[in-house]
Amino acid sequence: MENDEKIKKLKKLRFASIMYLIIALIHFIAIFTLSLFGENSMLVWSGIFWLILGMGYFIYTKYQLGKLAK
Repeated sequence: MENDEKIKKLKKLRFASIMYLIIALIHFIAIFTLSLFGENSMLVWSGIFWLILGMGYFIYTKYQLGKLAK
């Protein structure tokens, strides 16, 4: 019973991480487009940072789900 609750919680976290990745990707595309028009290049690094952070969180939740499923 406790594992079922953990799995449900991790599935919600996985959904949240997918939404986070989508938002980070939109942020990166927008910032990259702005940088093409001569804006500050540090904004691109900001977008890359958010994408990496989102990917790490997504991989971590996927790992936790896999560990509980065994």
